[in-house]
Amino acid sequence: MGKRSKPNSPSSTLFVQEQPKPGDVVAHCGHLNRPPHHFFRVPDGNFEYERMDGMMVTAQWAALCCDCFAKHAENPYAALQYDDVWTSTEPILRKAVN
Repeated sequence: MGKRSKPNSPSSTLFVQEQPKPGDVVAHCGHLNRPPHHFFRVPDGNFEYERMDGMMVTAQWAALCCDCFAKHAENPYAALQYDDVWTSTEPILRKAVN
């Protein structure tokens, strides 16, 4: 019998392979209490954005709630307001259901 992956492991068929890692900076719209979220990365892995306080931040991930993603569909980076350092080791990004 073949080896099975744990349901919450990054190798599980439910999750995408690339996941935020502890220490990654996630820029977000401020609505982390409104799942599901749209997570994305730029191809080179880092991007800069300006926070509301004028400080420039380098982030590896962006996350938007569905409302902000729809409102800022043409320029999702315009919705970014806050940033946090990722601390979890558990996978969060699931494969899209088509």
